[in-house]
Amino acid sequence: MITVTNTEKPMTVTQPFAVQSFTNLIGGGDEDVNSKNGRTTEYELSIVISKLGSTNLNAEATLRVKEVAANYTELKGVTNITIPVNKNITAIDLDVLSYSKTGTVEGATSGWVTLDQDCPFLSSLKVCLDGDGPDRGTVGIAGTFEIPIHYR
Repeated sequence: MITVTNTEKPMTVTQPFAVQSFTNLIGGGDEDVNSKNGRTTEYELSIVISKLGSTNLNAEATLRVKEVAANYTELKGVTNITIPVNKNITAIDLDVLSYSKTGTVEGATSGWVTLDQDCPFLSSLKVCLDGDGPDRGTVGIAGTFEIPIHYR
């Protein structure tokens, strides 16, 4: 008798993250989003998951924030987040490896804003769209990745 065994094992990689200071001014008059009552702030976020070598995952995140008033400050940046797995990844068990979300926030948005959760590989997601003063170092994203994989 010959017995064939599958040496691949499933696991879910859970990794919290928070990144700021990766955007640059691409439009408007200054680096201050300056959200406040009566104003709207727009955002666009995209995240793409891929393998990074054989033992890690990478999340490429792009965030654009636009002040819809005053001098129309617009910040945009791309950052890469390494998700350590430390195992030989054989498969990422997701049907969708990319996610995008656009939206608006009304009024003052200083600090972190929790977004509705509809991403298949994130258990939580927040954006920071405005802070005190210039926002190039404030704007960012945070959350927790939960990515099912198979490894050897």
